Amino acid sequence: MDDHYPSASRLLRDATDDLAVDVDRIVRGGVSRGRAARRRRRAGTALAAAAVVGVIGVAASVGPDLLGSDGDGVPVAADSGPATSTPSAPSATVSIEPSPARRTLAVTQAEVADAFATIFPGDVSEHPQKEVRDDAPIVDFVWEGFGVRVGLTPEDYVTGEPVGTPMERCELWGQEDGSPCLTLPDGTVVQTMTSTGPRADGRITSSSAWAWTPDGWDVMVAAHNAAASKDSPVLDDVPPFTEEQLLRAATSDVWFSGS
Repeated sequence: MDDHYPSASRLLRDATDDLAVDVDRIVRGGVSRGRAARRRRRAGTALAAAAVVGVIGVAASVGPDLLGSDGDGVPVAADSGPATSTPSAPSATVSIEPSPARRTLAVTQAEVADAFATIFPGDVSEHPQKEVRDDAPIVDFVWEGFGVRVGLTPEDYVTGEPVGTPMERCELWGQEDGSPCLTLPDGTVVQTMTSTGPRADGRITSSSAWAWTPDGWDVMVAAHNAAASKDSPVLDDVPPFTEEQLLRAATSDVWFSGS
């Protein structure tokens, strides 16, 4: 996949100047959009069911009149001459390509920071985590003094059910202010964004990269120009990694077994 970074990263960087990331808004917006999507699907199912019931009711009410009646309400078929048989058309077979089997994680939550350091060597130390989930780790840590976040979550992490294709997930979970959703040759869809937070949070600049994979993983890697995403002294004008470098980390095989 590395052979495609120069062209992909140029497209992404051109579309991401002076944009802002808010990690808390990402989660809140994602949950809200996920719930709305589920409500739309349920409403569509209910409407379809109502339409079927309506068709059956109409057929039942007009059926005797169309067929004719013997006066007692018993349908009588009209005399239409000798019966002829019409050969049935062969049924069409629809082939749906299955999604690839989801890879397993090669790292536990406690190993994420060290795995990141194999991509970009440096001293790492993990922040205290709010939650430990080895099946869906979201880890905040410090790399050479700068704050970094890595999230490795399955596509059903927020909604509890599959969300869709990589492009559908980018359109649902991606940032409106981020770069366009871009499909890589292996089917992974990526997005990047760089932004500066509000003055109340210390005007911290963050760069992020997301990768939605065909086998159902959503990977996010973010870096800040401070030790944390908010309420932390600014250490440099920009984060320690470019969007291209973060995209390299987000699409790395280091996170998964069988890659």
